[in-house]
Formats: sequence, structure tokens, C-alpha cells
Amino acid sequence: MALKEKILYDAKQYLWDDPFLFKLGADNLLRQCVTAEEVAGILWHCHNSPYGGYFNGERTTAKVLQSGFYWPTLFKDAYLHCTIMSIYWLQWIMSANGWKQLLAKTMMLRELSSS
Repeated sequence: MALKEKILYDAKQYLWDDPFLFKLGADNLLRQCVTAEEVAGILWHCHNSPYGGYFNGERTTAKVLQSGFYWPTLFKDAYLHCTIMSIYWLQWIMSANGWKQLLAKTMMLRELSSS
């Protein structure tokens, strides 16, 4: 009987509006539940895009929630996405071409700001 009560209690946090499923958050805001296929795109927009700002996992998670989305592994996925992007960016910078490109952009910005 305890399992049935738990399922009924958990079901109160969700709202089905065909074809979308929403979860009621602790702040009483409805957030759209998304499929696994949509997760990567949402994380990219909330971290890598100009809107995202390349913040850490906690801030990226906050941006996802502010955008009105939710999935059960949101916090873990945002942390992993930000960690992988940081490692990728550092590898690019440490490569010869990445370092040269960054140096060229820095010099160009200095020239523009000095004139």
C-alpha cells in the first residue's frame, strides 16, 4: 500500500496537457518536461550560446529552469556539459592554432581600443 500512496503523491506534482507534460516546481511554477533528444540542445543554448554566457553547472541549471524546462537528471547533465565544454575549450586554447587565434584576437582588440 505504501508504493501506491507514493505514486499518487508524486503524481500530484505533474500536469498533463496533451501533448506536453509539466512538473510543478518548489516555487509553484510549471516547467515543461523534455525528452532526452532535446536535452543537448537546451544545454547548448543555456551554456554555449550568447544567452548562456559560459557559466558553471549551477548557473546553467538555473538558466534551464528559468527558461521553463525540466528533466529528472537536469543537475547532473548540466554539470557534465559544463565540465566537458571547459575541457574542450582548454584543449583548443592549448593547441597551437587555438593559441595563435586567441592571441590574434587579443591584439586586434587592443588596436581597436587604442584608436
